[in-house]
Amino acid sequence: MTALTLLIIIKIVVTIIAVSIPFLFVPHHKLEKLSGFETNNPLIFRLYGIAITSLLLGYGSGIISAEQGIFPTGIVVMGILSNCGAAFVIFLYETTFLNRVLGGIFLSIGLVLSAAFVKQVWWITTVI
Repeated sequence: MTALTLLIIIKIVVTIIAVSIPFLFVPHHKLEKLSGFETNNPLIFRLYGIAITSLLLGYGSGIISAEQGIFPTGIVVMGILSNCGAAFVIFLYETTFLNRVLGGIFLSIGLVLSAAFVKQVWWITTVI
């Protein structure tokens, strides 16, 4: 199992538990308290849960490629944008310690994926 595969598996499992399941199934009044976002309609929470679950399916396809020795470029770029973008938005708009920690986790994942991408691009350019 590659380090990239392990990172993707950890990302998927943690996100399913911490994000997908809650945003798809937890009553919206509890999600309002957790997120600080108030709405009379749970639709935004459910759509977010579906969007995150869709990203996880994309990550899962990266596992298959990585285990076959093929660098999953598209999946890694998706992960960089998703995680670094989430960190940027959290750091821009959130002030609570817990959300800042969450932003740090997203940023860390994005930076690890960025390093893997740079390493792959560097390897390709030195071989060619």
